[in-house]
Amino acid sequence: MSDDEFAAYLKVALPEYASEKQKGESLTDEQALKVATDSYNQLLPDGVHSTDQHLFSIIEIKSLKAIGTLWFALKTQPRKHVWVYDIVLNPEARGQGYGSQTMQLLEAEVKKLGINSIGLHVFGHNQIATSLYEKVGFHTTNRVMVKDL
Repeated sequence: MSDDEFAAYLKVALPEYASEKQKGESLTDEQALKVATDSYNQLLPDGVHSTDQHLFSIIEIKSLKAIGTLWFALKTQPRKHVWVYDIVLNPEARGQGYGSQTMQLLEAEVKKLGINSIGLHVFGHNQIATSLYEKVGFHTTNRVMVKDL
């Protein structure tokens, strides 16, 4: 991903992440945007050049058009693994198998790095993402539940 692609990604990713946080937690618009901004600033202090962070544009091979984004990081605690922070496909690219293909390419890249584990978080309300991850072999390791009073 180029610096320009990263800037465009942030314009969409920050408000989307803030919205997702609001669905799972009782946050105002302002609080949710602050949480999202703080998270991205902490994880990506140098944008696409941030240490151990890997950001890719997902390209449709026939048209060479960018259809989404994949962001993962190399982690060493509690053991060496890859953590997927974001995988997003443009609305017109969804439901065509690109998500599964992206996850297969991610697995191949992770294996090249000598790593044998990929983790990720999915919001409980995101059934489409949950279905994709289960389809490509992910399983639930824990679940956080909340009851608002």
